[in-house]
Amino acid sequence: MRLTLFHNPSAGHGRHSADDLEQIARARGHTVHAHSLEGIDWDAALADLGDLVVVAGGDGTVGAVAIKMIGKPVPMAVIPMGTANNVASALGVRGTPEELVAAWEHSGPVGFDIGLAHGEQRSMPFLECVGVGEFGRLMAHSESIERSSKEEDRERKLERDLAHLRDRVATSDGQGIELVIDGVDYSGEYLLAEIVNVWTIGPRLGLAPTAAIDDGKLHVVLVRADHRAELVSYLERLRVGPTDSPELEVIAADRVELGCLVHDLHIDGELWTGESPLVVPCERTRLGITVLRSAVRFLRPKRTTSP
Repeated sequence: MRLTLFHNPSAGHGRHSADDLEQIARARGHTVHAHSLEGIDWDAALADLGDLVVVAGGDGTVGAVAIKMIGKPVPMAVIPMGTANNVASALGVRGTPEELVAAWEHSGPVGFDIGLAHGEQRSMPFLECVGVGEFGRLMAHSESIERSSKEEDRERKLERDLAHLRDRVATSDGQGIELVIDGVDYSGEYLLAEIVNVWTIGPRLGLAPTAAIDDGKLHVVLVRADHRAELVSYLERLRVGPTDSPELEVIAADRVELGCLVHDLHIDGELWTGESPLVVPCERTRLGITVLRSAVRFLRPKRTTSP
């Protein structure tokens, strides 16, 4: 096959370079045209995608490429090289790059939903989630730490983020959120409100276990103060290893209206501010959130590769 490889040079902590990945693919008989996401010319990169688009990186890299691929018929394959790799997990993709490239011949394309957050100035697609509350504050904390610890390994980062989120949830007073789900008003005080597209988000938080990649639904995860203990217990268990999802309120929806403080809003792995192109600079903002069903296509293994 003719492959277009998009890669994040800073992902994977140096374990596999773009040259390594190209060699692995060529050894299986593929031709490769590679693009780094650093300073990429998207028009040129998307001009001829070949037979398969390969994305090597974490969830941020996968999201950046997937958004550019909306409506395009060429499928994508993921080589997960990030910290949480939630999109790869949702697809059942795991293994070494060599195993994953070999598995493509046993994989088939599947539709993957894309969420769409409609702001006051523009709309923005997302793969994982939109939300407000302690999860957004976690990302602000995590980004500040990462700037001074670029070489931190993924498991240490996950444990650190889970510990910080646990501490915040345990002590948070919550905040007032305007929330309308399919026309029903759920406005109130929440520790966390996440509109989720895949079942794990952020540091592998399995908050929406019924979410499917192609169900055409948003899954709204709501955590009030009376669910604080359940979420704290879950975060403690998750620090030790994989565990069952917490018993939280999760509502499947077609459309969500969200009103919140601008500085608490996040979309996927980015914390947004009033200077974001998504919203106008103001104290509060409102978003309309919908889903584009099967807007992109990914390869999903027909048989699971080894962990």
